[in-house]
Amino acid sequence: MVYIIGSTVLLVIFLFCTLRQIVNPSNRTLTLYADYVCPFCYLEQQSLVEYRQSHPNHPLVNWLPYDIRHQKRTTGGFLDTQYDIGYPEQVHTKISKLAQKHDDGTMLSPADVPLVDSLPAQIVSWYIKHEHPNRWFAFTDRIFTALWCNGEDISDTGVLRNIAEESGLNRNAIDIPLKKADAREQVLTQCAEARHAGVGDVPTLIYESRSLHEVTSANKLAEFIHEQG
Repeated sequence: MVYIIGSTVLLVIFLFCTLRQIVNPSNRTLTLYADYVCPFCYLEQQSLVEYRQSHPNHPLVNWLPYDIRHQKRTTGGFLDTQYDIGYPEQVHTKISKLAQKHDDGTMLSPADVPLVDSLPAQIVSWYIKHEHPNRWFAFTDRIFTALWCNGEDISDTGVLRNIAEESGLNRNAIDIPLKKADAREQVLTQCAEARHAGVGDVPTLIYESRSLHEVTSANKLAEFIHEQG
């Protein structure tokens, strides 16, 4: 009798855990293509933060790097020092309107943000995502804040060290990927693969079989994810 009862309890626990894995979105993945220097990606990050705060069982974020300035790079992957990423007036207007909806008023105007190369930050972020996954979201959020709220140069090693430390990492951890000879090539290859896969702009979010290619509110993001869950 004890054996039967024990077996029944184990079966119930197994079925419960299996069902929870099926219905729990945290076992699923939201793929996000984003570049830190993109203002629309910053705004989407704010919605993503808000969504995660209100949905404890949120899906894991699988960030994939994207390079909005790839056409301005030399063969070695370095930005042309003469590049100009100024936005037309209508784009500034669009950014301003979106910021009123999705930001708390701390976002700088693109004209007040330094023109920096996001590749060093993406290289470090790619490393942290794989080596310290539990610290990655905090790190990537602070990268966006450093550039778009504080106007910091996220290509600067000192800035990246400070952000790593604020994210609960050893500040010197960023030296590992930045000193690896193939790290830059790995990230640039990921960016190229994104373009070859048809990602033409960011932010791009993919969840199961559907995709979004625009800045959304936290509520819209929740609808996008949970209507499929």
